[in-house]
Amino acid sequence: MEKHELEPIQEAGTSESGFTLLEVVMAMMLLLVGMTGVALAQIQALRSGANSGNRSKALYLAEAQLETFQAMATNNPAVTTPGTGKDPDPLSLDPSGTDLTQYYRCWAIVPNDPTVSGLTRITVEVRVGTDTCDATAPSFPVTNTVRITGVK
Repeated sequence: MEKHELEPIQEAGTSESGFTLLEVVMAMMLLLVGMTGVALAQIQALRSGANSGNRSKALYLAEAQLETFQAMATNNPAVTTPGTGKDPDPLSLDPSGTDLTQYYRCWAIVPNDPTVSGLTRITVEVRVGTDTCDATAPSFPVTNTVRITGVK
């Protein structure tokens, strides 16, 4: 009778195909870091969009007030008397009441201003969410404030 030699049996789990638990955990950590970055970028984009919308509405309110002064007669005391003023209550541009953002508008009038050749300088300032409006201050916070100046 012939004798045949038996081939050794290959042990289970020694092949090189597949991933180890460590590789899977590392891949998941990298994915987590990447997704966190995307989420933070999305949050910043939403904040930036909301801020831009608020500034656009504030600019609209400032321009509307400046146009009101521009439409007044030249001898109207509202534009010939130096001083400051402000709206008595905060303004809102959302009649439905879903947007609770409040806008505070103030203005300063300087008749016969020498810096603008004797014309009346009108400065209108609108602040978003804060009532510390001061159109005569030399500087103002850029973040939530819109200021425009016109002459009459």
